[in-house]
Amino acid sequence: MLTLVCLLFAVSPAYAFASSNQAVFMVGSNNFFLNEVNLEMDAVPFISADRTFVPVRYLAKSIDVPIYWNNEKQRVELPLMGSEDGTRFILYAGDSNLYIESAYGKESLPKLFKSMDVAPINKNDRIYLPARYIAELYDYEVGWDDETQSVLIGLPGKLPSPNEGKLTPYSISSHKITLNNQSMKIDMKIPQINGLQDTLLQEQLNSQMINKALVLQESIEGLYQDSPEYGPYELISDYEAYATKDLLTIGVQNYQYTGGAHGGANMEYYNIDNKNNRILELKDLFIDGVNYKEIINQYIKKQIDLSIQNGEYKYFDEFTSISDNQSFYIKDQSIIICFSQYEIAPYSSGMPEFELPLELIKWGLNESIFNTVK
Repeated sequence: MLTLVCLLFAVSPAYAFASSNQAVFMVGSNNFFLNEVNLEMDAVPFISADRTFVPVRYLAKSIDVPIYWNNEKQRVELPLMGSEDGTRFILYAGDSNLYIESAYGKESLPKLFKSMDVAPINKNDRIYLPARYIAELYDYEVGWDDETQSVLIGLPGKLPSPNEGKLTPYSISSHKITLNNQSMKIDMKIPQINGLQDTLLQEQLNSQMINKALVLQESIEGLYQDSPEYGPYELISDYEAYATKDLLTIGVQNYQYTGGAHGGANMEYYNIDNKNNRILELKDLFIDGVNYKEIINQYIKKQIDLSIQNGEYKYFDEFTSISDNQSFYIKDQSIIICFSQYEIAPYSSGMPEFELPLELIKWGLNESIFNTVK
């Protein structure tokens, strides 16, 4: 046990831009494959002047990069990898230059970072850009398959095949709820699953996700009716997905602004064991009798202590234990332990995640689960 804990302490927590996504975009199709899951877009890749243009929003999603559309300045903003001071990349439609901008001080005005040989395109209120320029900023590689007219995205040397997404039976479409006026903006994309073996479980999950979205919508509309002076109110929902042959994970993120200095976000994960037709809880991953909470707790406490010792103060120091229904997901052969905003850290730290490689705790894992997720 002591050896295991020491090994765990040598592993860093998961941060943004640490993923190993694979994505396939097909020209003329509003579906794309992300980690072998067929997802739906509200925009379509196209070819212009011998270049393939991909919607920036979904391109960013495919490489785990948060993207922000600044409506006031009419530009796309993307974070600089590894930056903790708000430094970001800036893109303008019709401008072939890529800019970099700091949030503070003398560097707070956009400065030229790189000249591109093509400019972003605004088409049907969507920004498009050749995938290579964005992906390479975050150490991803981009390929092209002429036969299927597909853009392939992955880490260097790990590009997916054009038919990568067809290896799993899953597809996810979006149920949309929208409202946009001076008082309120609602933009909700609620995942609806297809391809589970257990169609009853599938129907229950789809209904559950829609019902939760409707509750959020009703809540924010009620807040507006009670206190319209705090508007404009916002409710934005989106999702991401990861898959292996027998495991489908869906993460649903909700962002709300109801007044004050800033809004709040939360993430809820559904880990679906398609082989055994069930939703996995964290305890299901381990053999009965293994004190999995203590192993995970010690790892998280050590990471928090190290952060405080380094003067980073990314976390509160009151953490005691994960909960019985702790949020998590499985990706890249690791369990990712997830926390909500303010749960163990200040607002500036977002929603912390800690990565625990499966191989380090293989001895304590349920064998059937380990085979399902590997």
